[in-house]
Amino acid sequence: MKRYLSLALALVLVIACSSISVMASENAENITPDKSITYPDDGAVVIDAGTGDVVRFIPASEINASRSGGELTEPGNMPSTRQIIGTDDRFRVTTYTATPYRAIGRLQVWKGGPNYVNVSCAAFCDSAVITAAHCVYNSSNNTLVNKNNVYMQFGFDNYNWYRYDPNVKPTHYIIPSWYWNGNSAEDDWCIIMYDQSVTDWYFGFRSAVTLNSRIYNVTGYPQDKGKTPSDPNGGSQMWSAKGSITYADTYYLQHNMDTVGGNSGSAIYDDSNYIVGVHVGYPGGSNVNHGPRIDSYLYGIMREVKYGEYEY
Repeated sequence: MKRYLSLALALVLVIACSSISVMASENAENITPDKSITYPDDGAVVIDAGTGDVVRFIPASEINASRSGGELTEPGNMPSTRQIIGTDDRFRVTTYTATPYRAIGRLQVWKGGPNYVNVSCAAFCDSAVITAAHCVYNSSNNTLVNKNNVYMQFGFDNYNWYRYDPNVKPTHYIIPSWYWNGNSAEDDWCIIMYDQSVTDWYFGFRSAVTLNSRIYNVTGYPQDKGKTPSDPNGGSQMWSAKGSITYADTYYLQHNMDTVGGNSGSAIYDDSNYIVGVHVGYPGGSNVNHGPRIDSYLYGIMREVKYGEYEY
């Protein structure tokens, strides 16, 4: 599918977290951003997550990245089942405070209903994580998770964690506008930014590498594991799986690692701890899991976030 350099939506967000056991009745109303404005396809906009107002437009020249490039790899042998592919090869992570696992985040979000949902993310610098856009955006009613309804724990397993501070406040979402307008899997990524260091270790990230020549990992918080009274939807344990990339194009990849709900937002990373994509789910009626690849556009944004080149 022909792609164009487009814009990313940076959603300004100050999140005041008080407790991981906050009841749904205490949550703030989620945000309805203003989508009535047509934005140019050559930059990014910053949106106030409290009001939905546009704060600033950022031209693509300031991002210093393009949405082209990357290598094409040919499809490999496709697996024969759906999210759990053949034998369930996932394994429980018991060294969750060691590298690289302490850079894996459990992201708790409230999108409505009686309970929080646990999803996954990974730190790629000391003050930002990457996850799936659908983890914080609800396309069915055009709402973003409110600033008060997001909680983050790094290296979390069974109510122990490597790092968690409910007073640490994320400041921005960056979401690509082509996902915002179309919700496609290849565009289903989100960067969550903080105004301070939140981790002492983080993953590297890569673009334009040959993906089908390495072993890869997906690590996160599957909803079929760790169901407790505090987490009736599961996701209180860290699990991981190994596998390979079975197909990739410039913006999109498919893989054969075992995942279920809750793994959304998990980084797809190699054994050298470089992120190459984000797991977001599986195509309906298909035999694979999939997600967006880190192309040169996303790579450029991640690099500028890492080195503090964004100003708001």
